[in-house]
Amino acid sequence: MKSNFYKIIQNLTLFSALVGFVFLMSCEDEDADTSKIELKSFGPSGVQHGEMIQFFGVNLDQVTAIVFANGVEVSAGEFQSKSSNKIEIIVPDAAEAGKVTLKTPQGDIVSKSMISFDVPVIINSITAEAKPGTNITINGEFLNWIETVTFTSDLLVEQEDFVSQSQTELVVTVPMEAQTGLLLFTSGGTEPMSFNSDEELIVTLPVISSISPESITHEADLTIAGTDLDLITEVVFNEGISVAAENFVSQSETEIVVTVPVPTETGIITFKQMSPIDVVLSQELTIILPVGVSVIPVPAVPGQDNITITGTNLDLVGSLTLPPDFIIESSSFISQSETEIIVAVPADVSQGGISYETIHGYSNTLGVALILPGAGPAPLIVPVYEDALEPTVGEGGGWNATTDFASTENPRTGSHSVKVTYTGAWGGGGQFGTWGKSDLDVSATEVFIFSVYGGVGTDGAGLNVGLNGNADVQVTISEGEWLDFEIPLADWGGLTAITEIWFQDRGFSGDIYIDHIGFGLPSGPPPLTIVAYDDAVSDLMGQGGGWGGASSDFGSIENVREGSNSIKVTFAGDWAGAAQLGTWGKDNLSIAGMTVYAFSVYGGPGTDGFELNANIKLDTDNPQIVTIKEGEWIDVEIPIADFGALTEITEIWFQDRGWSGEIYIDYIGFR
Repeated sequence: MKSNFYKIIQNLTLFSALVGFVFLMSCEDEDADTSKIELKSFGPSGVQHGEMIQFFGVNLDQVTAIVFANGVEVSAGEFQSKSSNKIEIIVPDAAEAGKVTLKTPQGDIVSKSMISFDVPVIINSITAEAKPGTNITINGEFLNWIETVTFTSDLLVEQEDFVSQSQTELVVTVPMEAQTGLLLFTSGGTEPMSFNSDEELIVTLPVISSISPESITHEADLTIAGTDLDLITEVVFNEGISVAAENFVSQSETEIVVTVPVPTETGIITFKQMSPIDVVLSQELTIILPVGVSVIPVPAVPGQDNITITGTNLDLVGSLTLPPDFIIESSSFISQSETEIIVAVPADVSQGGISYETIHGYSNTLGVALILPGAGPAPLIVPVYEDALEPTVGEGGGWNATTDFASTENPRTGSHSVKVTYTGAWGGGGQFGTWGKSDLDVSATEVFIFSVYGGVGTDGAGLNVGLNGNADVQVTISEGEWLDFEIPLADWGGLTAITEIWFQDRGFSGDIYIDHIGFGLPSGPPPLTIVAYDDAVSDLMGQGGGWGGASSDFGSIENVREGSNSIKVTFAGDWAGAAQLGTWGKDNLSIAGMTVYAFSVYGGPGTDGFELNANIKLDTDNPQIVTIKEGEWIDVEIPIADFGALTEITEIWFQDRGWSGEIYIDYIGFR
């Protein structure tokens, strides 16, 4: 790489030549000493190295040498010409700006003015790639005139910080914050210059070649292999979770060992250095955590049964929390292994999701729930499958799926369930039919009843439910949890006779379990995992007064969905709030692991078709609209996601949308 920078000096007119000289004359009187050696002027200014410069004065023929500011000397034998009033010399390449000294028998004569030059700095080569903190070498000519070197992002290195500098070589340390880019040079002389390098300097980045192990527990040591890793200043595991270099277990150019912090979750690792260029590892680091798969027995009797939790990495569990807040330390477990925990069920336990804290102090939900007596599915009037096929139906082969009609892995009730394995091809499984038999008479029933358990990776997956070839009804699966469904036969057009039943994946792959299949009458609403109101306000919340002139009776016995009480609300048509529940003075109500907000509402006289705002909130209101039916209880389920990404709440309320009348609200909570 070569860059030439210079100024072409034009032929000077006599006037400009005279102007270009530096005059040093002083007034003389008639008694001046005619033997004294004097320097009057020199020039032209802006002369280049290798060009002629002239010195004018008196008795200059006695000068023995001329010395430039940096000690470069031109002896009398090297003068181009010498007379009493003028000396001519060629400016040496090594000469630098400053005052000049004339050596004479009468002593040194130092110029009063500075001499400078028009310097054509030439860059011949620059180190192509360098690591921050190491040196680059610049080769060329007149490099001793370079005063600053600027790296990309305005990182200025000044002359006093150069490692070394000569006429033909400049050595500079690459700043730790440097990035790949062009270098900017500035040089001195009568015409100071700024110019860029022709090629970019490649600044070396750290390279991550591997991490080991790829799956790791909290507080274990992670080994990172690569090159130039001594540049790494921080390892970022998740946003807000990082380890600085001073806290690494060890660090070298080829390896970093760092302890994984407790809050870390599975994700991408980012490596920071003093340069603003981050190095991001595309491979995820997997954090090994406990995962629950099942809880038996179902249901479990409080104060009597021991539950067996199966799953993976359960040996990492330091404590379990059973709802609502029973913390059981691992020292109190009946037994514990990597795949199983057995624990006694406390007498005052509630139904709901089970959470854990690991031996390292990390907390999360386990993904399984404790089911208590009385929370099972509705009874079947016309059974199809209950531990085995009923004689009234036969099993079908389905399509693009495999079905085990006698699986013992995960029963809802009894000892067997139907296991269906889907491949993501919209396959039909769990197929039953009356082929060669009489149609099933379901005229005395109103709902199709079944329970579904989602296997690993099926959370949120959709399932088509088909009766008599019609699969318009869809349900959503919950991983690691039995969901009990009661779907009105009216959703299939009001069937009174059944010839075929089947379940179809909506493009997902994985295992599900189906049990307790048949037809019956609507039961009460499904059990709540977290109760806000059921006959009375839960201890987790308190009741509020509402606003806008509405009234709320939290102990009404007039119209009850379940139990003995409900909330009677009287609206006056002013968009008023009522049936208000809140955590005032209590901890926020955690709904982590819950998927739906549920309540039941009954419409009083004149309210048919009226709309009701239903809201759960943390910081921001985002009410959802529900339509009321006069003289009928409606069991409402609203996805929590419709209110926002909530994992805890502070308040629940209901609001009329500009109408007056009475309604009853009961069985409020989450599942």
